[in-house]
Amino acid sequence: MRRIRVFDTTLRDGEQTPGVSLTPQEKLTIAEALDKLGVDVIEGGFPISSKSEEEALRAMCQAGFRAEVCGLARANKEDIERVVNCGARTVHVFLASSDIHLKHKLKMSRDEMLKRCDEMIRYAKSFGVKVEFSAEDSTRTDIDFFKKVVKVAYEAGADRFDIADTVGVATPEKMADYVRAAKSAAPILVSVHCHNDFGLAVANSLSAVVAGAEQAHVTVNGIGERAGNASLEEFVMACKSLYGFDVNINTKLLYDVSVLVSRLTGVIVQPNKAIVGRNSFGHESGIHTHGILSNPLTYEPFDPSLVGRSRWFQAGKHSGRHGIFEQVKSMGFEPTREQLDEIVKRVKALGDQGITVTESDLFQIASQVVGESELNSLLLELKDFEVSTGLGRPARVQLRLVYNGKETLLSGMGKNSIQACFDALKSFIGDRIEDIKSYTIKALVTDVGVDVTAEFVHKNGEFSSSRGESDELVSASIQAIVSALNLSIIKALRNRPLKTRQSG
Repeated sequence: MRRIRVFDTTLRDGEQTPGVSLTPQEKLTIAEALDKLGVDVIEGGFPISSKSEEEALRAMCQAGFRAEVCGLARANKEDIERVVNCGARTVHVFLASSDIHLKHKLKMSRDEMLKRCDEMIRYAKSFGVKVEFSAEDSTRTDIDFFKKVVKVAYEAGADRFDIADTVGVATPEKMADYVRAAKSAAPILVSVHCHNDFGLAVANSLSAVVAGAEQAHVTVNGIGERAGNASLEEFVMACKSLYGFDVNINTKLLYDVSVLVSRLTGVIVQPNKAIVGRNSFGHESGIHTHGILSNPLTYEPFDPSLVGRSRWFQAGKHSGRHGIFEQVKSMGFEPTREQLDEIVKRVKALGDQGITVTESDLFQIASQVVGESELNSLLLELKDFEVSTGLGRPARVQLRLVYNGKETLLSGMGKNSIQACFDALKSFIGDRIEDIKSYTIKALVTDVGVDVTAEFVHKNGEFSSSRGESDELVSASIQAIVSALNLSIIKALRNRPLKTRQSG
């Protein structure tokens, strides 16, 4: 089984995503997660670019990671020295090789490029570090000249040669050609760095390793310049599941790392993104849910637990009886055939109106049809709330709730009213709050009022979704949060035998 190395550049090329800027501590937090994940190389940053980049790279180099820590440097002495002085074990030196870059950016001839390549690799090697050399814009470089670059880099002492598809114009076939060309020019470990401008970054990276490359540059969630880089999670799972390659990655941590990077960078993962997107293991269609319940492999390529996920069902107009039954069962209901038919009918009626049916909607429908559960007394009932905030001041929230038949007053504080609400609830039901890995609040504001949907991702990979409606945004948000927490309470207690009392 061939071993493929994973070179993670989330903290360098990934951070070059427009609008993303991480603090040194945030970069170190992500680096720690990447090291636990099992990546072979962590490219910690471009230290010549700013003091915080230098500080972050130095902290990573001192952290004692198992992974090799690398810093980026242009092909000049000052850049190389800056990386070495941070304590990095590897210097990633890059210099463009395509005619368009040589002529218009570097004002350099091909011979001058080869000379600079040779000199700067030798200079970096003089510090006793590993050197990975990237020929920037490799895939738009004349292939005969490209071979000369590979040969010069190898003879100068480079440990690895990286083929950079800088503007994402390669095809899988072209990428394979460049890998074979590099291998024919010198016996050097070949790496690839693919961008996603045509949506081919992962396909090109896979084609490269099939053709003989030993390493690929990737980023968590595929973030990066313009359309991004090859997605770490997609590349890793394709290597393991489709090609049978060995990658030193603990795939069960992929989702956790994805959530962490999304939270710290502020880059939202698209719902239908492969492997880590919200919908990647979600099912609504009745045909699909029936198949999944019979044998998950009918409509899933692998068990979601392999990547730290759980499958889930969405109630809607495409749903069938099997999927909706599983959902209401997880909420503690055991409907008869006739009751289930009525629940399905009401769900489809909402879907036909263009309404997304949240789990709180489904819970209310099931309660109306089947009857309230004895656990209803263990749910939170929001009676009232007050919010105080202002410019430069933290938000303060007071919640008046009824729980288990008793009224209680909770107080909380946070950067905003949502965080303050969670702070108040944490003092009361801390275990349920701590179970939330991440959450999203979506608001639709119209002339009629505000419709808020809250979505929680729990530590076990499950989702909870709920709705809140009001004339005011904060009010609708707090209602949605309380409803979602009630669903998590129900799911936590779903293994208990339940009794229902028929509602009037």
